[in-house]
Amino acid sequence: MGRSYGGRVLAAMTLLGIPAAVLVALAAQLLFQLQAGRAELRGIRTDGLHPELDPDAGLPEAAAGALLPLATALAALAQVLGLGCLLLAALCGHLGAELARGPGPGRSDWFLYDCRLLRHSALGLFCCGVSVYLAALAIYALLLFEIEAGAAAASILGSGALILVAIMTHTLFRAVQATRRGLRELPPPSSEDEPARSSEDSKAGCRAQPQQDEETETPVGAVTHQGSHF
Repeated sequence: MGRSYGGRVLAAMTLLGIPAAVLVALAAQLLFQLQAGRAELRGIRTDGLHPELDPDAGLPEAAAGALLPLATALAALAQVLGLGCLLLAALCGHLGAELARGPGPGRSDWFLYDCRLLRHSALGLFCCGVSVYLAALAIYALLLFEIEAGAAAASILGSGALILVAIMTHTLFRAVQATRRGLRELPPPSSEDEPARSSEDSKAGCRAQPQQDEETETPVGAVTHQGSHF
């Protein structure tokens, strides 16, 4: 028997949260490396402490001083986007799992279907975070290696970021279509207060019945009263 719609969504959110956590860790590592490079450009330089930041091996200090703040900002943005994706995935997964423990079997499925905008936002945040991280990594490679190797690495990483943006757009479009098809697989929504609603409906029916009896008795009484006058 195939897994339900809610089970597949929870598995997908779990699989999305793992690379989002990896992205956060990689962005934090790159951020600290760029911070060390900025301190190196400010004059805190010792022989052999950071041999990879040799000014003869990469860009001039003026260009490096202009690109380092940009790379640092991109790394911080990638970390924030990864954290946002991780929090949205954890929130949707936790609430969906809690609703799956309830009495209604379809409550979790309908909740996860209603939260499809949050799930698509989490996927978009992850893809944007990876693209921004690749851009920051391209700048770091341009600063770290020689001019030729750095330019080649930056070109490859920049192309990868652009391709990832195109893949993200296509994936989100397919996700919207898949969510619409998944609506047919959902069971009808079940509510816990159906007995309460039925009791309320029965009470309302009982209240309406005496009112109808009074309305029918009123014309009959009027007719008998007119007949007595004749």
